[in-house]
Amino acid sequence: MKRFWSVFCVLIISSGLAFSQDNAINDLRLLQKSIKQSRPDTSRIKLLLKAGDYYLNKKGWFKVDKDTALTFLNQALALSRILHTVKWENEALQCIGYSYLHVDDVENGSRFFMKVIQYYRSRHDKDLEAKTWERFGDAFNRGPNTLEKKIECYREAQKIYGLNNEPVMSFLAYKKTADMHMIQGRYDMAEKELKIIVKGLKSIGYKNLHFTFDLLASLSKLKGNFHQELFYKKEAVNSMESTGDFSYASYLYYNLAMTYFDLGLYSKSLQYLYKALPFSIAEKNYNRYYEVLTNIVKAQVQEGNINKALDFLIKSTRKIPPANDTQRQWMDAAFGICYEKLGQIRDAEMYYKDLARLSDIDLKNQDIEDYLRNYNTISNFYVARGRYKKAEYYLGKLLNVSPQLIRPSVMSQVELLQFKVDSSSGKLASAIKHYQHHKKLNDSLYNATNKKLFEEVEIRNESEKKDRNLELQSKNIQLLQKQSLLEQNQMDRTKAIKNVFFGGFFLVSVLLALGYNRYRLKQRNNIQLQEKQHIISEKNEALVKLLRDNEWLTREAHHRVKNNMQTIVSLLSSQSLYLKDEAAYEAVADSRHRIQTMSLIHQKLYRSDNMSSIGMRGYITELVDYLSESFKTKQIVHFKMTIDPIDLDVVQAVPVGLILNEAITNSFKHAFPYSDNDCLTISLTQGCADDLLLTISDNGKGLPEQFDGDNVESFGLKLMKGLTEELNGTFSIVNHEGTTLAIVFKKISLHLISVEEIEVLKKQINADS
Repeated sequence: MKRFWSVFCVLIISSGLAFSQDNAINDLRLLQKSIKQSRPDTSRIKLLLKAGDYYLNKKGWFKVDKDTALTFLNQALALSRILHTVKWENEALQCIGYSYLHVDDVENGSRFFMKVIQYYRSRHDKDLEAKTWERFGDAFNRGPNTLEKKIECYREAQKIYGLNNEPVMSFLAYKKTADMHMIQGRYDMAEKELKIIVKGLKSIGYKNLHFTFDLLASLSKLKGNFHQELFYKKEAVNSMESTGDFSYASYLYYNLAMTYFDLGLYSKSLQYLYKALPFSIAEKNYNRYYEVLTNIVKAQVQEGNINKALDFLIKSTRKIPPANDTQRQWMDAAFGICYEKLGQIRDAEMYYKDLARLSDIDLKNQDIEDYLRNYNTISNFYVARGRYKKAEYYLGKLLNVSPQLIRPSVMSQVELLQFKVDSSSGKLASAIKHYQHHKKLNDSLYNATNKKLFEEVEIRNESEKKDRNLELQSKNIQLLQKQSLLEQNQMDRTKAIKNVFFGGFFLVSVLLALGYNRYRLKQRNNIQLQEKQHIISEKNEALVKLLRDNEWLTREAHHRVKNNMQTIVSLLSSQSLYLKDEAAYEAVADSRHRIQTMSLIHQKLYRSDNMSSIGMRGYITELVDYLSESFKTKQIVHFKMTIDPIDLDVVQAVPVGLILNEAITNSFKHAFPYSDNDCLTISLTQGCADDLLLTISDNGKGLPEQFDGDNVESFGLKLMKGLTEELNGTFSIVNHEGTTLAIVFKKISLHLISVEEIEVLKKQINADS
């Protein structure tokens, strides 16, 4: 089993990178093909912007990618100006500005963003101006030379949002400013700003505070205040759960779990890691999935459940195999730890070597914490084996990283490992120095004070829950007091009613006498109404009988018309057998198809419950089947039909059917066969109001180059134009990659009253009587 799993992982590692690269290349080729095939409209602009974005955010980015991105973005800008679409022109300008800022070309990048800002400013569009300032700030890199520029942009956005009475957006822009101050190392200022933001957002009823709390947690971590880090991470999770906004649940649960892990509270850590795992799958964030999975394994190993951890790891990686280098690194680390703890050193080293190889390959695209974690894990393995030279190589890489970028728990382990390496080499002064650093960090993490502070955090959370319960109890008491007052008022009202009752008794007696008199009058009127109702009922019954007879006669008429047309079709079929002239034969065949087209309509009418209209979806399907069979081309021509559920009156259904007959017949005769993928597309859709669009298009050889739609002698085309005029519609024909006919007309509705509607009217008349 172990050998099988090792082979499986090696296969995954060797094939995964090529698979992901092939996918990226295929996506790019598909995008380029879509751009070439698109029409010069806003759809092409979107595709060009998407292509530019692909090159700007390409993995393993080079300067040539910026030039390629600019080529696509400039094409999008030019097309948007030709089409006079200001929205897409401004979008293209911002994307071009972003491409320059991506390589720290502040002058050119700012120039393009300012064009958009000046436009919105001239139109007094404060909302879009503020959003552009915010996007301008997002576009700058987080380098030391551009952080102040980012802050300036965010402050402009914050100011305009405030003037435009958008307090939520103003506070969120302010939060980005605080984030930049935190990156600059101005921790006290950032903390003060974030607390103002939390207070301000709470005051206006904004509840989605989890990301602000998460930022405060990161700040607390940087300041070395671990109990505050834990408190804010719990607040972030509470905010997420209370609002039901689980869009970043895997991230927030995982963050809280790792703080518990750093404090050595592994069971607590596992509680939140297990919560994070299904959310990472739901979010399709498989990098996070492997990150959570590996830390579940680490926590289980720390609690002594090594075999359980290995079984869980094997099942989980089978369920979702790793798809990229980042995921394979997490998997290597997890398997390495399990096999190391089980004493299977050779297997563990195999995974650790692959982990080091992948870390070196993915160095440019790797998160610093992943880089540190990988080399720390490998160093720990070699120190435990007494292979200090190997360990020293990896520890050297870790010690060259700024301590501020390493989690205190990880840094403590690194210092301890370096102490062991130096001790083995006889470097006693260096060993003592590293041990002191380890001890200091370890004490700050695990001393009694921090344990007490952790308990305080737990107590604070419990206290807040109790406060909320007390608040609910207070509200319940207030409700009971209000209920008591209502009951007292009810009693007072009952007494008042009793006092009024005797006074009103006399009035009621008088009213009863008057009521009796009215009753006698009403009885007399009811007798008269019953006589009138009897007359109305007799007339209604006669009308219903007449309507049913009329319906039967109409159905019979449609049936006879259909039979007569079928007789004509049969006669024409018989007559065509004796015709030797090809033109005459085709003329008779065309007439036969036209009559059959109308016959289908009458067949639909006498079989339908509603004889005033035709369901076009079923009718067009039957007509296409009939014509396909007539021309015996079912195996060659493919049909694509998009028919909305539309019912047409006979007055419109007949011309539509004849137009379809002519167009399909012409395609069979003149457009096909053209290729192995001959296709005929029919569409009848309803637009706004009662506008209907009928299109029939083929991908055949198309019309001749000298074709003039206005001066054509074809009977079929003249017939279709005449039928379109009968529909009061517009007729157009396009010759592009085949032939497309388009007819736009308005739907008319001729409503005939049914027996059911007569019954409804009858009930209404009876009710009114």
